[in-house]
Amino acid sequence: DQQVSNTLWSFASCALSASAVTERLAQHVLQHLEISQMSMQAVSNIAWSLAVLGTSSHGDQLLSSIAEHAMRAARTDDRSLSPMLTSTLASAFATTRHGEADRLLAALTPTVTAQLARGGLSTQQIVHVAHAAALLRSVDDTLLSALASSARTRLGELQTSELRSL
Repeated sequence: DQQVSNTLWSFASCALSASAVTERLAQHVLQHLEISQMSMQAVSNIAWSLAVLGTSSHGDQLLSSIAEHAMRAARTDDRSLSPMLTSTLASAFATTRHGEADRLLAALTPTVTAQLARGGLSTQQIVHVAHAAALLRSVDDTLLSALASSARTRLGELQTSELRSL
């Protein structure tokens, strides 16, 4: 699982457009790996990579499997959903406008609001979740209030580029 995750992440980091490779890797994951057995870091990397590289039929199916895995983790209060992973997943799914994006953000909302209350999200992560919320249509008011409160509290820490994104 980590090798596929690393390969997709590498393509996305280099902004290499290799749709045939991406499609083949997504197909491989769907056919030979069990998403529920993969680490949240690996599935988060895959989701981000697919958001950067774009998706096709197997990529969309893979994102659906990732969404189910992440929603299951959120429902069970899985400690593996770190602030980095929740913000990456929210951003990746909102960016792709995937059919599960609204449901995923709704499932992640309790985790993200708890992380915000503890001051667990970096300013960049706050911006990523806020950007995801802005892209999606059905966002919980609790999440929006928590994001606004955190952004206000940490206004002095926000970089210029982060402020533009808010």
